[in-house]
Amino acid sequence: MKEGLSKQVLINSLWSLFGRFGYLSISLISNIILVRLLSPKEFGQLGIVMFFIIVGSVLTEAGLSGALIRKEHVTDNDYSTIFIFNLIVSFIMMLVLMLSAGFISNFYNDNDLKNILIISSLVILINAFRIVQDTKLIREMRFQSKVTYEFFSIFLSSGIAIFCAFKGAGIWALVLLQILTPLFLAIIMWYFVGTLKTYKFSTSSFKSFFKFGINTTLTSLLNVIFNNIYYLVLSRYFSIIQTGYFYQAQKLQDIPNSVSQGVILNVMYSALSKLKGNIKEFIEFYQTSFKLFAVMGAFVCMVIFNYAEIIIKVLYGEKWLSSAIYLKVLIFISFFYLLEILSRNIFKVFDRTEKILQLEILKKTQIGRASCR
Repeated sequence: MKEGLSKQVLINSLWSLFGRFGYLSISLISNIILVRLLSPKEFGQLGIVMFFIIVGSVLTEAGLSGALIRKEHVTDNDYSTIFIFNLIVSFIMMLVLMLSAGFISNFYNDNDLKNILIISSLVILINAFRIVQDTKLIREMRFQSKVTYEFFSIFLSSGIAIFCAFKGAGIWALVLLQILTPLFLAIIMWYFVGTLKTYKFSTSSFKSFFKFGINTTLTSLLNVIFNNIYYLVLSRYFSIIQTGYFYQAQKLQDIPNSVSQGVILNVMYSALSKLKGNIKEFIEFYQTSFKLFAVMGAFVCMVIFNYAEIIIKVLYGEKWLSSAIYLKVLIFISFFYLLEILSRNIFKVFDRTEKILQLEILKKTQIGRASCR
């Protein structure tokens, strides 16, 4: 069992790494092209919009896919229940954002933000149509298929966005990229992974996932707000241009973060869930994985920190050098966040997600107190 699972984990880890590198390579190349075609202000506007989109997406998913992954035997009613819940919540969140678009636009004295927010809110609804299929692929450890679908979705949407930017679409090229990527992915997954066998909402099924989901959702929500609120603060008290610089720094920071987290949250979590019945094997596998990811993460973060200015200059050009200071701060923090993500897996596997929430509240409270001094 252990040898077979270790081999499976290794293969799927490599596929997950390969897929993330492929996905992020396309994303990085398209971003470099778009950066040279567009201005910091347009990326600053996107940063404000994405804060609300990300928050809405976290509430939509509600952490229920993680509960599905760790459950030993999943029924069609389970998949159907999660899909219906996600669809209803995503529709509500989309309407809330649409109705709030005018207020947000006035708050930042930017009339363009209203229409950008209204159109971009479609992303929240679109994401609801791929969560179940994505969860199935992770549960079955079909990461080769998963990374292939993600690669084609970002490749197609990036090509269209770049073409529109060349034609002078401006900020709308970025909005189109955010919408088309999940849309293509949802269509591909529904075609290849398949549709649901039933469309019924089971109250008992939902209750069994609720405790896990609510704790992980609140934890994710705290993280998302704290990690992305800088967009709102920079735009309000400094300028939208500074938000654009910060946005590009975070895009670069996301490259190593996304690769490592993609493996940790998908492959490693799925593997640990299968080993939870054997504590000895669980501990051995976890300790080995922790050491490996910690060493790799430290090396990558150190390289990016030391060469931040060169990286920005080569990729984006002289006009984006102000992003370097943001990149240094973010990449330093990301190493410790990587260690935190590794540790969280234990609580998630054994359904002690309330501990994650308690620790997150304690951490954010201490940060808040330190900021007020």
